[in-house]
Amino acid sequence: MIPKPRNIAKLQRLRERGASPPHEIVVSLVGMTPISDALHLYADPGCAYDWSDTRGLHTIIATRPGVDARHAIAGIFKAGFWAGIIIAVIVVVIAFSLFGRKG
Repeated sequence: MIPKPRNIAKLQRLRERGASPPHEIVVSLVGMTPISDALHLYADPGCAYDWSDTRGLHTIIATRPGVDARHAIAGIFKAGFWAGIIIAVIVVVIAFSLFGRKG
């Protein structure tokens, strides 16, 4: 059985009520991101997950250089692309670009 990403229960409760999140979903391979309004799902880089609950939702994949995002990207497209509309945006999160270069 393929595991679901962490924090998926919030999304599943919305889907059970027939609702969608008010903002995009952030699939984070790097922990918390500065996108505060979005529902965050957490995944370990390089691991396969069941992304079926993200089907048809706007999804941002937060990663950074050196992080293996292939499984997340492929899984999200597989879950949503064939069944309907999915927009996936890959966001590269680089610490110095968020906070400026120090030193």
